[in-house]
Amino acid sequence: RSRSANSRPPAEKRAKDTDLRRLRRISNDAESRADPCLRRFAPIQLARAISNWRSQQTDEPMRAWYPTLPLIPDTCQRWFTPDESQRIIAASSGQYKAFFHLAANSGLRFGELAGLRSEDLDFARGIIHVRRSIFKKQEVPTKTRRGVRDVYVDSVTVAVLREHVGDRIGLVFQSKLGTPLLNNQVVGAVLKPICTQLGIVPGGIHAFRHGRVSFLQANNVPADMVKAQVGHSSLRTTSDYTHFSEAFMRETVEKLSNVGLTN
Repeated sequence: RSRSANSRPPAEKRAKDTDLRRLRRISNDAESRADPCLRRFAPIQLARAISNWRSQQTDEPMRAWYPTLPLIPDTCQRWFTPDESQRIIAASSGQYKAFFHLAANSGLRFGELAGLRSEDLDFARGIIHVRRSIFKKQEVPTKTRRGVRDVYVDSVTVAVLREHVGDRIGLVFQSKLGTPLLNNQVVGAVLKPICTQLGIVPGGIHAFRHGRVSFLQANNVPADMVKAQVGHSSLRTTSDYTHFSEAFMRETVEKLSNVGLTN
């Protein structure tokens, strides 16, 4: 017998129930079972801890008598500045010069870059159609529904890609065997050695993505456009990807130094 719409639990309770189910799956995982931080929670305590976690995420008061979830270390994601990206691209050769150039100037995820095919490139309009991703050399859907998108690129990037692709059909970037690239191989065998050679703190392909978001935000590109370009599901995620250099912070505060001052 089906329940009426009015008998459904409130949206907030459904959301908490969903979080509870997710954390129970985590706690049942072999790795999590070995972690005493999660094992110490009984189901009711876990539910209360989730309630406190949700309050913390929305800047609401937390219940002092409820337990709290273990804190995740707040480590800053590595991001490449425009200067670092340019130096990496200049030091690259072969297909990786085009690969790193596109990563830095589009913010595409590694899987999206690895999954690009020649038919996804619209040179005339300067658009890249992101339609798939690659995970462990297997074609998979994009990370989120927002991942399926059209990404606008500049004329220089179009010229770089046109020269790289030529008349080839198929994967834009590929291994010597014609198979999709692997993230750990590109980073370990190509990107990190270049960073070490240049004296740049190493980072992964995601450092280009964080750098691209930060560059767009620093240049006052509308937040909704940034979100659409990189395929984020929410502006909050886009904000988490934004980093500002010390030089930018200094320049900004100096520009605003006279605001509010009177003679």
